[in-house]
Amino acid sequence: MMRPTTETTAMTGNGYTDRFLTADETRDIVRASLDSLSLAGKRVLFLIPDGTRTMPMPQLFGLFQEMLAGKVAALDFLVALGTHRPMDDHELSRLVAVPVADGRPARHSSSTTNGRIPRRSPRSARFPRRRSPSCRAAVSRRR
Repeated sequence: MMRPTTETTAMTGNGYTDRFLTADETRDIVRASLDSLSLAGKRVLFLIPDGTRTMPMPQLFGLFQEMLAGKVAALDFLVALGTHRPMDDHELSRLVAVPVADGRPARHSSSTTNGRIPRRSPRSARFPRRRSPSCRAAVSRRR
């Protein structure tokens, strides 16, 4: 049986007090950070915030898909819901700014899709729908 492995590295970048990072600055930081990791052929899981937190999630989601597609064995995104209810496809679509159907986002592409969701390979990014037993118990206690 394969054991999951974790890899930790320091991420470096720039920050400013008087402005946001530009798209190019963000791309360079993400590229340098991902290039510093040995991710080829590995399963990658990003924990991302739900819609109650502010961040440029659509931009980062697109960069992660663009830079890791075809390099990693699997690319998944798990929404950190805490005690919030699971997000439906419409809410996930708004969160990452690409169409989501059955928990699977459309592949990141600069070409137009004419409003339809392009065909995806089985290894495309996905949003797992399961909740842990402890999370279900916490939600039940709140009701």
